[in-house]
Amino acid sequence: MLSRFVLALLVSLLTVALTPLPVEAHGGGLDAYGCHHDRKQGGYYCHQGQFAGQAFYSQAEMLANRQESYTAVPPTLPSIHITGKVVGVKDGDSIIVLHDGRGEEIRLNGVDCPEKGQAFGNRAKQATSGLAFRKPRHPADLRTR
Repeated sequence: MLSRFVLALLVSLLTVALTPLPVEAHGGGLDAYGCHHDRKQGGYYCHQGQFAGQAFYSQAEMLANRQESYTAVPPTLPSIHITGKVVGVKDGDSIIVLHDGRGEEIRLNGVDCPEKGQAFGNRAKQATSGLAFRKPRHPADLRTR
């Protein structure tokens, strides 16, 4: 028979051998992407975020993958179509259209002109008025004085 001492030693060794070891977290924190540089094995490892559980050679590689996988589509505004008669010109990039009995201010898409009180603001309004009211114009009319 085994002595009590040997039996106690075997139980202790088995207990130690079967007890899971605590896992130590790596030192250092995570960056804004939920990742860190792995100093022991090299590379860049992500714990959280879009690439959680993935490893990269460097942060630059992760950022390149981030750009490639970016699939957001810019929002589109609903298109509104109205018809009416131009009854006024507010400035070089805004006109007033009579629609359903009232004047609607319409901003011209893709047009940016000086406002009233700014340099060439009156010229911009005159040019838009000529186009909106279909007045024939001559290139000399647009020259600065």
